[in-house]
Amino acid sequence: MNLKTMLLASAAALVATQAHAVDITNPFYLPAEGHFLSTTRVETTRAHYYADRGLLDDHEATYQASEVLSYGLTDAWSVYAGITNVFMHDEGLNNDHNFGYTLGTAYNIHADKWLVQLDAAYNTYDPRSWYGKDNYENNRWVKMFDLGIKLGYEAGCGFTPYTTFNVNGNVDDNDRWLDYSWFVGAHKQVENVAVDAGVRYDFSTDKGNGREEAWNAEADVDYYLRDNVTIGAYGAYYLGGRRHHDINYDVTLGLALKAAF
Repeated sequence: MNLKTMLLASAAALVATQAHAVDITNPFYLPAEGHFLSTTRVETTRAHYYADRGLLDDHEATYQASEVLSYGLTDAWSVYAGITNVFMHDEGLNNDHNFGYTLGTAYNIHADKWLVQLDAAYNTYDPRSWYGKDNYENNRWVKMFDLGIKLGYEAGCGFTPYTTFNVNGNVDDNDRWLDYSWFVGAHKQVENVAVDAGVRYDFSTDKGNGREEAWNAEADVDYYLRDNVTIGAYGAYYLGGRRHHDINYDVTLGLALKAAF
């Protein structure tokens, strides 16, 4: 093997190693400047509630598909836009075209092995399209905001424990509310497989029926088809809590496809 061939082979190996070293499934991943990340999801949520007389006859099934496209303004700052459609719902939505829209931005701060990500998003949908004009006489869209902060630590060997805290609420509405979500988990990449798992605590203190809260176990597993493409499965399982409906079980299962380009 001549010197030129050796140099080309070494360069190719180096590029491949560097590309695969970027874990696009990592919770702190943002696309590099001028690059995109596409995340496509399809999922179903099935919940079963205890009825007023203790009978298990109240249930709910929801199916949805979503697409989020992120763009790197810098290596540490990205913007994203998303669209979601909820369909085939047991509680009688107006049609199968129940769209929600998201615009957001995320910013990473890297200090030695510590990682911080700040996130802000605006979400909106038209309730007249979802539930019918007879139920909503005005033409106001539902508008919501979501603010989040994520803190993690690069422990080495592809292992990153982290925690997130989010606040979600409505805007342009006299009857305002706030929901909170706290997640504690860890992310681990082993060769072509990445695993993320943890526990989420959702709660609200200003609902009309008093305090509501829910504990959920969450996990997802992704497999690298290529250095920049992954396919995976994820799920969430209701562990317990307190809501205005008593939940017997609540399970979410989904598939995800990610592609960086």
